Amino acid sequence: MPKPDPVPSRAARCLPRWLAALTLAGASPAIARELPQLEITSQDRVLVVAPHPDDETLCCAGVLQRAAAVGAEVGIVWMTAGDGARFNALLARVTPWSTGRQMVRLGKRRLREAAAAAGVLGVPETTLWILGYPDRGLARLLDPASDQPFRSAYTRRADIPYVEAVSASSTITAAGLHADLVQVIREFRPSWVIAPAVEDAHPDHRATGELVRQALATSGAKARLAGYIVHAGRQLPARRGFRPHLALEAASAAGGNLHALELTAEERHRKAEALRQHRSQMRRMARFLKSFVRRDELFVVDLPDAAGAATEEG
Repeated sequence: MPKPDPVPSRAARCLPRWLAALTLAGASPAIARELPQLEITSQDRVLVVAPHPDDETLCCAGVLQRAAAVGAEVGIVWMTAGDGARFNALLARVTPWSTGRQMVRLGKRRLREAAAAAGVLGVPETTLWILGYPDRGLARLLDPASDQPFRSAYTRRADIPYVEAVSASSTITAAGLHADLVQVIREFRPSWVIAPAVEDAHPDHRATGELVRQALATSGAKARLAGYIVHAGRQLPARRGFRPHLALEAASAAGGNLHALELTAEERHRKAEALRQHRSQMRRMARFLKSFVRRDELFVVDLPDAAGAATEEG
């Protein structure tokens, strides 16, 4: 007499359908994309720079997993805590007219979620850095020589409010941000830096791309630079929602030397699991975020002026 099927565990029963669907998605062979593959070896040191908590998962979860799996060193630096997301604050029972203290509380929550996601992806706690500069304010902090204090419109603080930050409690200045990023690069000594492309439509992402270029030039690092795009207008990613069998579409602004990283079914599963850790974001924009769990990740490698002076923001 055949044995009855085992009863699934409570954890398995609680998995959302979009995450469980990865098992089926993995059964279909991926169609080879006509793009060179991003190659990571055991000798590499891969540093992902994220403007906000969740960007490291959206565009780089596969790279981080692959790098960790082959024995490369991996690290993440978050430029902001994502503490300017007022709608997130509303969902978290913080009012739209919230106090600065409440927005800092939201930032702390998002940083905890990001650390949990990093753990799912295999990034050690010892190579996680928080800079904690103002969300939606990075474009005002592009001059590495400026020591002019800057006040966040959301936390209403002119100092960095996160105790885990590289320069916690320091006055917010462009010079301070530049110095913190240079410090992280010199400490980690990356062979790859993966950061937003300057063509990204979000001001914080464009600014982060510029700031990384500046910091690489100052640090003297010989790292290769790969750029990713999250915000490319309403049309991308196309066919929104959880579609892990589809390839990502390249943004027309990407240009340059486009590379892909084809993800295994297991890597896609872990990417989806890491994304679930970002509960604050998933509550308000899950459909958009799930659109990045695709069969590959795309990067523009060795952008022009990667190690040179930053260009003016357009």
